Amino acid sequence: MADLKNISDQWLTSKKSKEKQFSVGRFEWDYMRRFPIAVVWLDGRIVSFANVMTTQTKKEATLDLMRYVNDAPSGLMEYMFIALILDLKDKGYQTFSLGMSPFSGLSSRRGSRWTAKLGNAVYRHGGHFYNFEGLRGFKEKFDPDWQPRFLVAPPRANILLIAKDATALSSGTTSLESV
Repeated sequence: MADLKNISDQWLTSKKSKEKQFSVGRFEWDYMRRFPIAVVWLDGRIVSFANVMTTQTKKEATLDLMRYVNDAPSGLMEYMFIALILDLKDKGYQTFSLGMSPFSGLSSRRGSRWTAKLGNAVYRHGGHFYNFEGLRGFKEKFDPDWQPRFLVAPPRANILLIAKDATALSSGTTSLESV
């Protein structure tokens, strides 16, 4: 776990980021110990890891927290995904979820709702907050079955305030306790 923590800290520093919360896991001892952890070794050292979330029914599995070393070889994460998918398939799992690709697939064409246009703009221009396009591009390599997911709010809700709160929760700038 100490090696994994070092890799995690290195990854966060290199990404000029801090731990997220709410939408993805964070490196905390108690949280990480709840799940199997996939690791990739290279030349006698761990170069990447991810916690694996599974179901007892073996219907689906997914990854949550993924981290790798700064000097990771090209294609390392693709290797980890493929090796893990094949291992889980051998263990009887039916599907593997790559998770969501926030804001992708929203229409900006004439006649679209303003909220869809806003989401599309965040996807295209929000790279300084999060690499939305890079995440989608990485996942596209695996030819996923994309399924839409929606944030539902009451008709008169302030959608900008909801989006701000969801972003703050996901980025770790606020905690669930303060909401």
